[in-house]
Amino acid sequence: MARLVSTHIRHNELSKLTEQQLVIQLLMHMIHYVPRTYHSNQSILNDDKVNQVCDYIELHFHEDLSLSDLSEYVGWSESHLSKKFAESLGVGFQHFLNTTRIEHAETRFDIHR
Repeated sequence: MARLVSTHIRHNELSKLTEQQLVIQLLMHMIHYVPRTYHSNQSILNDDKVNQVCDYIELHFHEDLSLSDLSEYVGWSESHLSKKFAESLGVGFQHFLNTTRIEHAETRFDIHR
């Protein structure tokens, strides 16, 4: 894909705006690939409390969320939730939260095009 984009850009077949859109889409795909691969694989998400946190984040991503608040929500210490989150998903809490927010923003951006 990158080679195709590069070829098109070299031959000036794409407008500047289209080039920027392609680059943004490529970057967004790269940002989302690893964490969403883990998230979509339910066998990796083997802990109900981690699932609860993921579900909560998906529903409340627009709110001010902290590891402290969510550890209280599931009844674990912050360090335990942080450790379990990373073990289950392969990414940290903050990374998952930020990625979720970016995905929702990207969806809104796509809708308003």
